[in-house]
Amino acid sequence: MNRLLQNNIVIIFNIKLLQLTTSNFFKNQDWATSFLQTFIKTKFHEKLQELYFYVLQTIIKCKRSISCRK
Repeated sequence: MNRLLQNNIVIIFNIKLLQLTTSNFFKNQDWATSFLQTFIKTKFHEKLQELYFYVLQTIIKCKRSISCRK
């Protein structure tokens, strides 16, 4: 398999995992633990790690704001 294709498959997989994990945060009360377990089990590229932490920070801010609470 060519290297570029291999990298693209890894990136797509990680983005799908990110979407799945993010949607689970809002259903699961213990979302921080869920995030950490998923993150530890998955080897991300450096840029995807940055994206993942950005999403986590956004979720934390959202959870703290009144407008985001159910």
